[in-house]
Amino acid sequence: MSAQVVKVDSWSDSAAGIIEGVRPLIPPGDYQLAFVGHHTMIFCRAPKVALRFRVIDQGPHFGTELERFYNVRRLVGKQGKNGKFKIGASSDLLLEFCRCAPDRVARLDRLPITALKQHIV
Repeated sequence: MSAQVVKVDSWSDSAAGIIEGVRPLIPPGDYQLAFVGHHTMIFCRAPKVALRFRVIDQGPHFGTELERFYNVRRLVGKQGKNGKFKIGASSDLLLEFCRCAPDRVARLDRLPITALKQHIV
């Protein structure tokens, strides 16, 4: 298996394009994001959840989908799209979720991720 490496010395419009098999690259900055969905997985024997967001700012990166990966305590049930999971009390996912929907957290194994659809991140 070979790895595909893309080296970018400076940002340009062509550097933000989508390359097959490589996650999209956009320049650092502040963007408005809309929640698209989530999926769970086991990566290197560690349970993870990936949240997918879409850039909704008008501009060259409009519509670009980005993922944010989080460590979770354990997966509940099968892994995959819309999988269930349990998080820790001080996890990054809980801290970031509480910034968007602080009144929606009741239990750590019932985090209503779909509540993010009502917010612009």
